Amino acid sequence: MKKWQIYSLAAAVIVAGLAGTAYAFRKDIVLYAVATRARDATNVAPNREIIWEKGPEAASVPADKRPPNIVVILADDLGFNDISYFGGGLIETPNIDALAKTGANFSHAYAGTAACAPSRAMIMTGRYGTRTGFEFTPTPPGMTTIVDLFYNDGTRPHEMIFDKQAAENAPPFREQGLPGSEITLAEALKPQGYHTMHIGKWHLGNSPGVHSQCPGLR
Repeated sequence: MKKWQIYSLAAAVIVAGLAGTAYAFRKDIVLYAVATRARDATNVAPNREIIWEKGPEAASVPADKRPPNIVVILADDLGFNDISYFGGGLIETPNIDALAKTGANFSHAYAGTAACAPSRAMIMTGRYGTRTGFEFTPTPPGMTTIVDLFYNDGTRPHEMIFDKQAAENAPPFREQGLPGSEITLAEALKPQGYHTMHIGKWHLGNSPGVHSQCPGLR
């Protein structure tokens, strides 16, 4: 065998080995690429002190005459068995358990949808996604391909169904979200004298009209 043939064979073996390794670790490579892209594309401001608005020294209305404070805490992707109060979870959740023990505990409840963003929109509006038109979680281009890679790997009882035509007809990613005409919980409370704010994940859209509905962005 000539020297160039040996080199070619060695190169082919190396390429095949690299390709096989990349295929075996394809999920890890995708996760690393997505995390790197998200980090590079997101401008995260440095930590800074937050000066909360202080109320008056003395309330102008007695406590028994004031409307109650309303705090809605939404734990994203939280399952029934993830809370130690219900006897499950890999870690203890003492703060959530305390809320359940000292407050009202509803053991039977149903989400309007199993999808993240539409479920949030239904909590904020009290309306089903089929009425608002916000029925699916907005995803950037190429996201469905990544989801298909992780979900349809042969370990699931049912495969994920991807409607390619619906994806092609969907509005641009930046324009997807809860319609600005919808009345949110915060918008209903403000005329009643409430000071509203939103802390944490929004996920109801990025367009200016949708962001104007977020009480923490006004």
